Amino acid sequence: MNLIVPMAGRSSRFPGIRPKWMLTHPNGKFMAIESIMGFNLDSFENIYFVYLREHEEEYHFLKGFQEELEEHNLLHKTRLVV
Repeated sequence: MNLIVPMAGRSSRFPGIRPKWMLTHPNGKFMAIESIMGFNLDSFENIYFVYLREHEEEYHFLKGFQEELEEHNLLHKTRLVV
């Protein structure tokens, strides 16, 4: 089974801040990753995070995002889809 996490919203209702999925949880982690931590992630073969190229170009989030996935031992099953 696969998990698809959409992160491609433009957040147009809240101009001037990062997209909501990129905001940080009080523990300092990305909300997009925190939002899936309640699932039994062992039951998923792949986790697809779908994002906009413009978000990487503007915020350069990928390196930190991948590091956080590695901290949770999820990077090996993660697919980042532009």
